[in-house]
Amino acid sequence: MFDRYSVDRWINGMNNFSDHCVEFYMWGGEPFVLDETYDLVRGFAEYDFVQWARIDSNLTYTKKIIHRCPSEKVKILCSWHTEKFDFGQLWERVMLLKKRNMVGMVNFVASDTNMRFIEQNNLQIEYIIKRFAKEDIFFNVAADFSRGNDPVYKEYITKYMTVEDWNHIHGKYPSKGAKCDAGLRFMNVGYDGAITSCGIIRRNLFNKGEKEPRILGNFFSGKIKRNESACPQASCRSIISYAHRTDNMFTSEKHLEDYVRRNTAHRIMTMNL
Repeated sequence: MFDRYSVDRWINGMNNFSDHCVEFYMWGGEPFVLDETYDLVRGFAEYDFVQWARIDSNLTYTKKIIHRCPSEKVKILCSWHTEKFDFGQLWERVMLLKKRNMVGMVNFVASDTNMRFIEQNNLQIEYIIKRFAKEDIFFNVAADFSRGNDPVYKEYITKYMTVEDWNHIHGKYPSKGAKCDAGLRFMNVGYDGAITSCGIIRRNLFNKGEKEPRILGNFFSGKIKRNESACPQASCRSIISYAHRTDNMFTSEKHLEDYVRRNTAHRIMTMNL
C-alpha cells in the first residue's frame, strides 16, 4: 500500500471526498503493524468531513496508537487474543483506550482455544460481559466460523448475539436479489487506490457473476461510478455490508454502534443484564 503511494498522497487523496460524510474502516490482520498506518489514521481523522472510523486491532500496539493517532473519531474493535494477553492485560489496554473514548467494542471469538483459556483461568463469560458493561463497553462473543452451523453451538452463542445476526453471518439469511445500496455508499479501497464494492461485481459474456468486484473508480482521482443494485451474493456475512440491504432494519452508518445497540438489548432478555 505504502510502497506505491506515500502516506501524504493517501491523505491528500481523501480530499476528493470532502463533499461526503466519510466513515473509514480498516481490518484484516493488524493494520498498525505498518508504521505508516499511524500517520494515515491521524491525517484522515483531522478532516472535518471524516466523521468516524472503525479499526480492528489485537491491542499489541495500544500505547503507540494512543501516542501517535489519538482521536475520539477512531473506535478500536479490540480483539482479545488469549495467547497474547491474559484478562488483566486486556483490561489494562482497553481502559487506556476508554480514557480517550476510542473503544468500539471488545471482541472475543468463542473458539475452542479461547474457551479453554476461560475455563483454565476460572473466568466466566457472563462475569466479563458484566464487568465491561459497567464501563459502558460491549464485550462481543463472536462465533468461531470453523464450528459451522452446529445447533448446540448456535444455542450457546445466541445467548449473546441475536439469532438474526447469527443467521446473517452463517449464510442462513438469503440475500441474493435483495435491493442494496452498497454500490452507492459502501466502497472498498485497494492497495493501489482501486475502488470496488461488494454490491457491484463483474459480469462475463453469459451474464454470470464473477468472484471479483468490478472496479468503479480510483481513490486518487475521486471518480466513482455508483450504482444501486440487487445483492449479487447468495449470502451476506458482513455486519458492515448487510446493513446496506433493504431487507433488514439495520443502520449502515456507524454500523458497529448499531450492532452493539441491538445485541445489548438482546442480552437484556437472554441474560437479564
